[in-house]
Amino acid sequence: MPVTRRTSWAARTRFRLRIAKEVAGRYRWLLRDQALLRFKRQALRRSRWIMRALLRLRVMRDLSGMNLGGLDLRALDLRGVKLDGADLAGAILDATRLDVGHLAGATLRDTTIYGIDLTDPRLRELDLQGARLRGVEIDIERAPCLFLRGVNLCGEDLHGVRLAGADLRGANLNGTNLSAADLSGVDLGGRASLAGADLRGVDLREANLYRADLTGANLAGANLQRANLRGTLLLGTNLDEADLRDAGLDDRPVSAEPSEHNRDPR
Repeated sequence: MPVTRRTSWAARTRFRLRIAKEVAGRYRWLLRDQALLRFKRQALRRSRWIMRALLRLRVMRDLSGMNLGGLDLRALDLRGVKLDGADLAGAILDATRLDVGHLAGATLRDTTIYGIDLTDPRLRELDLQGARLRGVEIDIERAPCLFLRGVNLCGEDLHGVRLAGADLRGANLNGTNLSAADLSGVDLGGRASLAGADLRGVDLREANLYRADLTGANLAGANLQRANLRGTLLLGTNLDEADLRDAGLDDRPVSAEPSEHNRDPR
């Protein structure tokens, strides 16, 4: 019986591969005809299996401006595929290889991305709002047009990262290692959460931390000159040797209301 099962599985695999190749050959002319781009978006978008097969067979190389939201693109090698301006919101990108040089203006909202290099200066207007980033490299000075509002970098090691002036409103940075990072002028308002984050020696000069959650964060030796700490949640926060000169503080800087990332689900 085990032999029969393996044979049956192999036969099904060969059949699917043959069908995929036939589909690729049949639609190759269509995919090259830019005049039928709208039809390509509507017809091929309906069949996720065909789309995945065509991508795997490297038939489709230009997906610029296409709506690929919610597609299962896991484990695909998309290096060399043009995704400029494409909508990948909610797409499954586990172990997907992307070419950062062809992501200008793309939308990657609410996706989970592993191992992407966000230090590439070719990145332009990449929308990562609400995205969960894992094993990434970020440098806002080299790639200044990243849209990081609401990004999820929980637990990541970003020691020494340069994010000066970045818009991180509503970001989830719980447990993130940001020690010695340059966060000067960064906007962490909008209930950004840094609970338990390692912020030792971080540069937060003129940063906006209005109503941010710093519960249990370690800010020892941090530079908080002229930072806005009004309404900031500072329960159990370590501020030993932190520089708070000219920082905006409430009379009672500890808020009783947790951020949405740490809110009790009840």
